[in-house]
Amino acid sequence: MPIRENSTNSANESKGSYRHLYVVVEHDDGKPIPVTLEMLGEARRLMDIFNARYSSTEKVVAVVLGINIKKLCEELVYYGADAVICVENPNLRYPINLIDTKVIGQVARD
Repeated sequence: MPIRENSTNSANESKGSYRHLYVVVEHDDGKPIPVTLEMLGEARRLMDIFNARYSSTEKVVAVVLGINIKKLCEELVYYGADAVICVENPNLRYPINLIDTKVIGQVARD
């Protein structure tokens, strides 16, 4: 799973704290659903407040599942993500709650 970052710290830097803010990116064939970009912007705003208040370096991490998502994954840093986890697999072409939940759960554990 490639991770794209716009900072020098990795998304798993403080793995034990579990304070990173994850945003699952909904998209239609690689084009983000507008509300997802709003959620990413709000996550950025909240994490900036949290980091300033607690002198922390927690990250906003976007999670993208599906196919044909490379370009989308590269663009999400411009919408507020510090890191992007892309899970590209033909089995994730269509959202299926049970499968997506398992994949996202595995991403969170890793």
